[in-house]
Amino acid sequence: QKLRSGGIGIALASSSPRELIELLLDKLGIKDSFDVVVSGEEVKHSKPAPDIFLEAAGRLGIEPASCLVIEDAKHGVKAAKLAGMYCVGFRNPNSGNQDLSLADAVVRSMREIYPLIF
Repeated sequence: QKLRSGGIGIALASSSPRELIELLLDKLGIKDSFDVVVSGEEVKHSKPAPDIFLEAAGRLGIEPASCLVIEDAKHGVKAAKLAGMYCVGFRNPNSGNQDLSLADAVVRSMREIYPLIF
């Protein structure tokens, strides 16, 4: 909500199939939180290739260098950096011990991200 009120576009770029993404967004009631949703099925190369992030930026009408990506996986961090985007690695306890060393910053809580944005 804070991002939206600041006029910041929000995209979800997931390697998951579109059907699963839609199911989860509906179940969580957050589908309207995203301006753009891109599935790995919609791009030629999956992460760690940058295709999905470049597609999301293009759909938002934003230059990749103006994007911030929040990623909890090694391949996602690499994809974000290859796309030329600022990347925050999120130490998600549900994602195992991922190597997030390529990220520009690493956080353990979503609250730690706010100072990086605002």
